[in-house]
This record gives sequence, structure tokens and C-alpha cells, in this order.
Amino acid sequence: MLLLTASDVADLIDMEGAIAASTKAFVLTATGQATTPVRHAIELGCGDAFTLFMPGFLPTEHILGVKVGSLIPSNSERGLPATLCTILLLDPATGAAKALMEATWLTALRTGAGIGAATRTLARTNVTTATMIGAGGMAFHAVEAMLTARPTLSRVNIWNRTIERGRSLQQLLSTSFKERCEFAVADNLQQAIEAADIVTACTSSTDPLVRGDWVRPGTHVNLAGAHGGAMREGDDALIRRAAIVTVDKLDAASASGEIAIPLASGILSPAKLNEIGRVMKGETHGRRTSSDITVFKSVGIAAQDLATAALVLERALQHKKGALFELRPRK
Repeated sequence: MLLLTASDVADLIDMEGAIAASTKAFVLTATGQATTPVRHAIELGCGDAFTLFMPGFLPTEHILGVKVGSLIPSNSERGLPATLCTILLLDPATGAAKALMEATWLTALRTGAGIGAATRTLARTNVTTATMIGAGGMAFHAVEAMLTARPTLSRVNIWNRTIERGRSLQQLLSTSFKERCEFAVADNLQQAIEAADIVTACTSSTDPLVRGDWVRPGTHVNLAGAHGGAMREGDDALIRRAAIVTVDKLDAASASGEIAIPLASGILSPAKLNEIGRVMKGETHGRRTSSDITVFKSVGIAAQDLATAALVLERALQHKKGALFELRPRK
């Protein structure tokens, strides 16, 4: 078994590779070639702490594994991230462990990569301005993904409830991509949305932040936060105006308020709702005109984690990265 640290993983994967892995995962999921049971949560009995188990099997790619992600709010008192993730890959032919890798950073990268894959599929090709709503742990990779998917972007506006955190993200992005794009902190959310060709939200908001009346024709919207059944980042007007609403996986995304609430009220018709992988595969339409408003709702699926981890393992073996351990059952 190969053991890969966070540093190993970061050295072995880039955003373009992660977008390719997410695209593959979305297509396999939409075409029934991925087995990804509903994630299983275990409450840890201390405040809001819990652990998620996300197994998956991609038979055509010979990928089998599980991601374990724990949310422990009190970790900040220990000097640890509140969310910690690990991925175990197995050999589907034998069941033997192939790799164990630290996946906290990888989870943020693949979340961004999903946004990038959807943006590449649905956004207009001549976009110049994006707005990033939220400046938390997922925001950096969300912006990186938009820049990778649409290199025509020349300005990204950042809006966050706490302006200081928005400025910190602006500084980090400016340092990382200073030759590619201008980054600015917006103090007016409505104006930032009205100015954007792409809007991406990664927040835990319970009230809609992306108002459909503020979104101009031709905009692509990514909604990647607010996964709870009563939480929404986009309002009814956005869903009503959208030409198409896409999700990473129908059953998983339909449990989120973003999809469940407008479905229940009749504002979102099942005919307008599709898995993004079906659009990528050409089985259903995506953007039809330059004035279409398109929406992608992401909840994150195990197929993304495992396809991305498999690419990391492939590159690790090519470049002889990681520490090799031999695990043998007792005879």
C-alpha cells in the first residue's frame, strides 16, 4: 500500500487534471457506470461533530474506495482544520489496499474542479468577469477552477459577509495569479452579481444570496455551498429564469434545499433538471443561446473524490512518490 501525505498529493495534481477527473466522474455517474451509495453519517456525540463515509466503485475505471471526512468544530482549539478527510483506494480485483492519502486539501480541490467542469460545459466562451461569493476554505480553488475553465476572465470580484476575509482571499489570489487576472473586493453584492458573466457561491447561507432579478442574461451560476434541506444560495427567481438547472447527482442534490424547495413548490419542473454528466455526454442540451442563464448545483459525490484520488495514485507511481507499506493478512 502506498501512503501519500498532503504534500505528496499537492505535488501530484493540478486543477486541469482535477477538472478532467471530475468530468469523467460526472459522465460515469450520469450514465450509470458509477456505484456511489448514499453517504453515511455518524454523529460523534460532541456538539456538531460528525464523520461521513462516502464509498464508491467505478468498474470501467477499476476504481474502488472510500472517503472518510470528519467535521470537528473544536479542532480549531487543537490547531487542526475543522474538516479532515482521508481516502482509501482498494484493488477491485482482490480487495487489497492500494493507497491511503490525506484528502483534506484534495477535497477542496475537487470541489473547485467540479465548478470548473460545469463552467467549461455551460458558461459562454467569451466571459470576462466573475463574482465569487464567499471567502472560506473552498473559495480559492473555486476561483482557480473558473480561471482554468475560462482563461478569458480578466476580473474576479469577491464578496464576503466579513470584508476582512474577502481581502485576505484577494491577496492570496493576487499573489497566485497576478499575471492572469485582476481581483477586487466588492462591498455591494447586487452590483457584483449584475456585473458578472459567471457567479459562484460557496457559503453556508440559509437565505438566498444570488437573486435571480440581479443575474443578467447569459450568466452561468455555480451554487456549491448550503447543502442542508432548508438552505439555499439561489432564490426562486433564479430557478425560474434559468434555461437549465444541472446537478452532479440527482438523488444527492435533490435532498438539498436548493433543489428540493423549488421542486416541491412547482417552480422547478423535473424537465428542466438534469445531471451535468448528461450534458457533457451530449445526451441532453446545455446552453442553447448566448442569453441563456444556466445553473449548476454541486453537493459533491464520491465518484469525484475517487476519480481524482486515482489520478493522484497513477502519478505517484509514475514519479515514485509516497511511502510503500506492505500489508499482508495473517495466514
